Amino acid sequence: MKQIESWLFLVSANPYLDYRTVIAPDFLCDAKKTSLLARNAGGDLTPHKITYVDDSKIGSLTLVFRVIEAIAEDLGIEGNGVLKDSFGREIYVIEGLVFKGKLSNIQLTEQDFENLHNEIKNYYPAFWEFTTSQPATPSKSQEFNSEMDIEYIEEIKEQTANINPKIDNNSIKQEKKNGIFTNKKILVILSLLLLVILIAIVKLSS
Repeated sequence: MKQIESWLFLVSANPYLDYRTVIAPDFLCDAKKTSLLARNAGGDLTPHKITYVDDSKIGSLTLVFRVIEAIAEDLGIEGNGVLKDSFGREIYVIEGLVFKGKLSNIQLTEQDFENLHNEIKNYYPAFWEFTTSQPATPSKSQEFNSEMDIEYIEEIKEQTANINPKIDNNSIKQEKKNGIFTNKKILVILSLLLLVILIAIVKLSS
């Protein structure tokens, strides 16, 4: 049985705060790099997902997680059904484990996810009440046991990096900004061409 180190992590939102890292490995908290998790873990509902992260300061990480609905009764929050933010959007829970390095053949079973889900239940009610941004709660390393042939690899030919659209607002704003600049350039060029055509028509008429 292969034993490697793992760290619990949680990314979610509440009525007052957009998606952010709620629980992160202690080494990411110490390095003030917890936002790496919020930027790289997310997406649509999924029972199992793997994402590889590279950082010049931290090195390579493997994130294994699932994206599930935040259910009030399950998380100890007053109310019932799927939790929603102040805009009425359904809130997801992104929960999983962080591993140092890039790993192949890494899999979490349904029981693994249930075990870590029971851990995050201890933190979620307090997070639900936050009205201002708070530092992520550090998680300590724990042994992850697997019967699969897990290996460390240096290069991944096809990386999976599904950034949560609710989190990565800066890239969206930049894309919109670039699009506006491109449209302006096209309008200027078309205006110049129209002016040249009008001048040519006037000269031919005279």
